[in-house]
Amino acid sequence: MYKILIVDDEVIVRHALKTLIKWDTGRFEFAGSAANGKSALKMVGAAQPDIIITDMKMPEMDGIELIKKLLEHGFDGEILVLSNYNDFELVREALKCGAHDYVLKLTLQADNFMLALEEIASKLDGKKRKKRDTESVKPTDYKKRVKAVLEMKYSPEVGKTYDSVNHGESLLFQKKEAIFLFVLRHLDKPEPNNQRRAAYEMLENLSGELFTGCAWSCVVPLASDRFLLAVSYNAAQVVQSEEIARRLASLTFMYHNVKFGVIYSEGALNCAELDEEVRKCREAEPLLFYRSLGEGCLSNSVQPKEFPLKFKACEKDQVDHPNHEKLSWLSSWQHSAKQLIADAACHHVHPKLLKRTLNGAIWNMIHNLALHERDTFDESLWMEEIAASSSDTELAGIVARIAEEASDQAGIFANIQVTKPEVRSALLYLDEHFAERIVISDIAERVNLSETYLCQIFKTETGRSILTYVNELRMKKAYELLASGKYLVKQAAAQVGIDDPFYFNRLFKKHFGISPKSVKQPDMPGSI
Repeated sequence: MYKILIVDDEVIVRHALKTLIKWDTGRFEFAGSAANGKSALKMVGAAQPDIIITDMKMPEMDGIELIKKLLEHGFDGEILVLSNYNDFELVREALKCGAHDYVLKLTLQADNFMLALEEIASKLDGKKRKKRDTESVKPTDYKKRVKAVLEMKYSPEVGKTYDSVNHGESLLFQKKEAIFLFVLRHLDKPEPNNQRRAAYEMLENLSGELFTGCAWSCVVPLASDRFLLAVSYNAAQVVQSEEIARRLASLTFMYHNVKFGVIYSEGALNCAELDEEVRKCREAEPLLFYRSLGEGCLSNSVQPKEFPLKFKACEKDQVDHPNHEKLSWLSSWQHSAKQLIADAACHHVHPKLLKRTLNGAIWNMIHNLALHERDTFDESLWMEEIAASSSDTELAGIVARIAEEASDQAGIFANIQVTKPEVRSALLYLDEHFAERIVISDIAERVNLSETYLCQIFKTETGRSILTYVNELRMKKAYELLASGKYLVKQAAAQVGIDDPFYFNRLFKKHFGISPKSVKQPDMPGSI
């Protein structure tokens, strides 16, 4: 197996070359990539490539100077030159200096490129070279053993029974090195099984762009949607693991449209420190459940908080809203549940505690709506959906769906004969956001309908336009506030989203037949 180093000042060219090489044949191994000759020279000593593919025109050190420097330092591998149509004089000079051959960038295809590499490999096969590695374990075997060690370390089942000597951990830290860990998790739905290999190869290919100058790197598959990347640098190097994590997330999205959440570690200088960094990564990993945390990249020093949350807002709504106000109560329940999910992300709450709290909230909702009294009602499906959710965005969608299904079970919309789920969803949205500026396009997007069709079916189902319904709802809420005796007319108007007191007075009198100041009793005339 021959190691290949790719040198080009354009990231997209380096990445394209990597995708053209058939790594799965076992003939070639990726040794890294560099943006110019100067960087490539630094990598040669550590990576020990057999084949160098280099561009001609690069900043700091071009291809010709790189070839000359390589020969001065005793490089005994082979060099393949990349050129454009107008680079023939440079190519001629490169061949005189010792390059094996050249390929044109614009006509580069996988087949002819692999033919050129196979020709170089055959040439290397015939050479007698001194052994570059005096260790008893070959580099490829070493990498396999490292992956096996890390896979065992990361497995929660191994735990206290892990035997570092018997599992080959003595191979690690033979030199002065620092090992960094990166845990990646799909932020969207996990990849299908037949795409898992593609994701693995994607990370292997991109690692060369990210881990320039490293001694070695490897990708360890974990669960169906997760991977562990381990990278070794010289202990004297300054490595910004957070910056690498951000670049890793950026490149996977830029080149492959895959969004990963990334947890990164500090460098481990010995086996004990590596054990600690693995433990911290494993314990921080559940926080990638929260999309906002994963998109920002997360240090493994940030650990989930193990304290229970009370569903205070939901409990308060239960007290404040009588049973006949089911729509209002259910809307408040849904809003409180979504707020709870957002708060859990902000406070780094362990997802299992969030799910446990939401299950308690669902029980409160079931009893408040008297759903438990129905013989045919089965809440287990809701609980199973909550438990199986893989992200906070998915969990928020489940909460919204549960609210809609609960409204059906409780017959909340029976008085206005609502049959279409889009209208039910719109009514819940309006009940939750009535005090805000209502925009038809926002509601249409929420229920996935056009504005025109939404307005049409809303009026057909409810007998009112959306604007009329919102105004009636605001007046109803305002009456409740005024009847409590705790609000002035101006304050009540503001609470329901109407800043103009004259407009508020006119709407109120039109709806109830009395002025707002006349409200003295909690008995409310009229209803929606």
